[in-house]
Amino acid sequence: MGKDFSVLASMAQADHDLDNLNRVPALGEVVSYFPDRAFGFIYDGTSKATIYFSESQIVDDSKSLLSKGAPLIYSISQSPQGPRAVSIHKPGSIGDILRVSEELFLQSEFKKALDVVEHILKEYPDNFDAEMLRRK
Repeated sequence: MGKDFSVLASMAQADHDLDNLNRVPALGEVVSYFPDRAFGFIYDGTSKATIYFSESQIVDDSKSLLSKGAPLIYSISQSPQGPRAVSIHKPGSIGDILRVSEELFLQSEFKKALDVVEHILKEYPDNFDAEMLRRK
């Protein structure tokens, strides 16, 4: 009897692929956005507060979607002026968000890549692929 684990590995990969179809929900939504000044405000659903964001913190193609009410995922950083949203991106499947993180990693944007992975793990703490990226 051989010790070929390829069948087991392919079954595990199929489970991971299925898990990566789950959706990571938005944390808040755009209240206002001023493209000419490259900033705006997000209503944070958790704290029920309005949080500042800079366009430079958008890590995917969400710039085109920054209309009032647009859903977003982000981390919150404290600054001397108060809380601000960082590592901002649109909601999507785990697989979509993993791709955003991988692209940031390839661009040497390690902090933002880790923030994006943490967005997944906050919602799905047992996600294998996100956990593997976090360990990179």
